[in-house]
Amino acid sequence: MKHKLLLIVLLNLAILPLANAQKQSDENQLLLQEYKYGKGFISVGNINLTVNDKFKVKPDVAEFTVTYKTEGNSYKEASDKNAVTMKEFNQFLLDSGLKKADLTTVSYRNLERQIEQPIKTKTVQYQSSYVVQLYIDQNLFFNVTEILDKNGIHNIKQNNYDFNLKQSGNISHYVFNLQEVASSREKAKQLVQQKYQNIVDELKKLGDNTITVSAYDNQENAQDTNAELVKKYYVLNTLALKVKNFDLIGKIMAKAQALNISVNNDLSYSVSDEELENTLQQHEKMLYKKLEEKANRLLGNHYQLGVANYLNYTATDDFPIQKNPRLYAQSLVAQEASIDNKIDIQTPEDLELILTMEGSFEIVRKIIN
Repeated sequence: MKHKLLLIVLLNLAILPLANAQKQSDENQLLLQEYKYGKGFISVGNINLTVNDKFKVKPDVAEFTVTYKTEGNSYKEASDKNAVTMKEFNQFLLDSGLKKADLTTVSYRNLERQIEQPIKTKTVQYQSSYVVQLYIDQNLFFNVTEILDKNGIHNIKQNNYDFNLKQSGNISHYVFNLQEVASSREKAKQLVQQKYQNIVDELKKLGDNTITVSAYDNQENAQDTNAELVKKYYVLNTLALKVKNFDLIGKIMAKAQALNISVNNDLSYSVSDEELENTLQQHEKMLYKKLEEKANRLLGNHYQLGVANYLNYTATDDFPIQKNPRLYAQSLVAQEASIDNKIDIQTPEDLELILTMEGSFEIVRKIIN
C-alpha cells in the first residue's frame, strides 16, 4: 500500500510541471491575442487565400552579341589582329556610355584549317591568234599543206557551209587558227603577224589562192596554276553587350560592321533586376488589398480578418522573378552597312507579368459573454 501511495505522489509531481507549462502557454496565447485584438476578440482559426493580377513591364535592357574573325599564318598573328580591332571597338563602347560590366566575352576560339592556295607564276604570257579563211585549188592541196606545216599549222578544216563560194573548178574553203605566245602583248601580236605574212607570201608563189583573216584576238594567256595545301589559323572572338540606351543600338551595330565585326542575329530585350523590383513593389500593396478584400467577402459578417501569418508572392508565365525575361526580335541590319547608314531596330514590346500573392490570415470573432 505504501508503494502505491509513493508511486501516485511521484506521478503527480511529474505531471505538475507539464500542467503548469501548458497553463502558462495558454495564458501566453491569450495575452498575445489580447494584445493583437483586444479583450473582446479571440482567434478561432486560419484562412488561406490566393490572388493574382496581370500587368505589363517595359524592357529597359537590350542584349546582343558580335563576333570578330581574324586570319593569320600563325595563332599569334590571328590573335594579334583580333586584339587590335576588338580593343578599338571596346573603347568605342566605353566612350558611348557602356560600362565594363555591360561587356562580356562569351566565346574565344582558335581554329586551324588547311586550304588550297594557288601557286602564282612569275611570268605572264600573252597569246595572239588569227582565224584564217583559205580558198585553195584542190590540185594544189598538198603543196599548200606543206607550206602550212613549215609554219606550224597542222590542222585545217573544210567549211562545207559556205553558200557564197563560187563553184568554179576545184576551189574549196578551209579554216585554220594561227597562234603565237610571247611575254608581252605587243610581241605576241608581231609574231602572229609575221607568221601570217610568211604564209601569204609563200602561197602567192603557188598561184591564185585567196587568204583572209576573219577574227583576231590578243589577250593574257590562261596559265595552268597549281595549288598547294597551306595551314591557316583563325581566331573567333564573341562579345556580349548589354545596352540600356536603345538609341545607341544602331550606332553600335554600324560601328561593328565598319570594323568588319559580325553582328549576330540574337537581339533580345529584357528587364533589369532593378526595374523589375521597382515594378513589383508598386503592385505589392495593390495585391495585398485584393487579398484582404477576398478574405472579408468569404468571412462575411460573423467573423473578422486577423493578422497575416504568412505572405508570399511570385511572378509566373514567361517572366519569373529570378530570371530576366527575353523578347527575341530579328535584327534588321544589313551586312554591309556603313557607319553612316541608318539601321532599323524593332521597338521592344511591353512584357506581360502574372503576379500571384498567397497569404494565410487568422480568423477572429467577437467574444459573446
